[in-house]
Amino acid sequence: MTSSGPVGGPPALYARTAAIAAALFLAACSLPDGQQSLLEAVRRGDREEVLRMLDAGVPVNPEKPRAFTPLMMAVMRDNAGIAALLLDRGADIRAREARAQTPLHLAARWNKPAALKLLLARGAPVEDRDRITWTPLMWAALRGHTEVCEALVKAGADVNARDYDNNTPLILAAWRGKTGTALKLVSLGAGTQARNKDGLTAAGVARRNEFHATAAALSDEPR
Repeated sequence: MTSSGPVGGPPALYARTAAIAAALFLAACSLPDGQQSLLEAVRRGDREEVLRMLDAGVPVNPEKPRAFTPLMMAVMRDNAGIAALLLDRGADIRAREARAQTPLHLAARWNKPAALKLLLARGAPVEDRDRITWTPLMWAALRGHTEVCEALVKAGADVNARDYDNNTPLILAAWRGKTGTALKLVSLGAGTQARNKDGLTAAGVARRNEFHATAAALSDEPR
């Protein structure tokens, strides 16, 4: 692990949460007027306006590659009702934004439980990887979203998946000192002896980052 974050991971992608949130909205600003207006209607939660615009022919999926989509906006607002409407109208459940994150990545990363439940029910792939090779489960683990982690694993997410630096979801939870999340991952089958490219286990990562309670809890685990 580096001092700034998980091995090899660009800090801005996981540490500057305010900047990331702002970037999501800024990414939408270069869309044509109709699509921009649709995004704004979704942001407001204005179902009638969303319906009116879709019926008028505004595309539910932006033509611009890696654009922030109306479905992504609905996910960020945790508005499962509008998200379902957009999916019914053909919204791409696997669309990717600038960081190659899918709607499910966003739901997991930002802890949007209603949207997450809907996306999983509609068959959103749980193993898609973003630009830094992270799955939705890795983001949920890093941020300590324990219930999201459980839902993803029960939906088929690999609890022992590895990123390009050999970090597992458990190692990422330990890096942030998310003891409860780490223990839940262990109960779901995460191996405590997996090592990242620095040769550190989850307990070792927690100890190195001075999360001693997390390290102790993981050191006591038999796996």
